[in-house]
Amino acid sequence: MFDTVEMNTTPAGRDVDLGISPCTNTLTIRRLGLEIGELGHLDAVWVRFPEMNVEVLTQTYERLGDRMFRYTSPGFQRGIEVDDAGSCPLRRRPLAGHRALM
Repeated sequence: MFDTVEMNTTPAGRDVDLGISPCTNTLTIRRLGLEIGELGHLDAVWVRFPEMNVEVLTQTYERLGDRMFRYTSPGFQRGIEVDDAGSCPLRRRPLAGHRALM
């Protein structure tokens, strides 16, 4: 049984990030439509697994290249490479010159 968590329905709560899948990052990447060098800041609804905890998580996406993005949240940073269509993450990895924050 899950507890009900009330989330507001403003734009700040429209992005959902499932902690077990990089695919949900793609939804936000596509919605933001960033040009190379642009940043997007948002508050996402983050679902942590396996605990099923739901919380608001501040996230930043930066477009580094045609297919490469930097994802940052408190204590965590990764590069996300997407396919040519920008519809599927191919891999998440620490960025060169940056240590993975934990």
